[in-house]
Amino acid sequence: MGGFVALPVLYVAKWNHIPIFLCEQNSIPGKVNRIFYKHAKCCYLTFTKSLESNAKFTKAFGNPFSSSIQNPQSKEMQGLFTSL
Repeated sequence: MGGFVALPVLYVAKWNHIPIFLCEQNSIPGKVNRIFYKHAKCCYLTFTKSLESNAKFTKAFGNPFSSSIQNPQSKEMQGLFTSL
């Protein structure tokens, strides 16, 4: 995680044979994740089609969110989600 600022860290990790784990929460992966995807030990995705599919080291977890959003209690929150 981290976008372009993660590039030097991932490069040094690869150079020193430190395992790389990526996290992509966008549907379109960023440049750094696309560059280091093949060098990662595991890649955690929100969307299953974000990166090239390789079941060995790609895991899709979705986007976690609060149970208060999943099960809104207040009328105001319920109205917000029905209007979307």
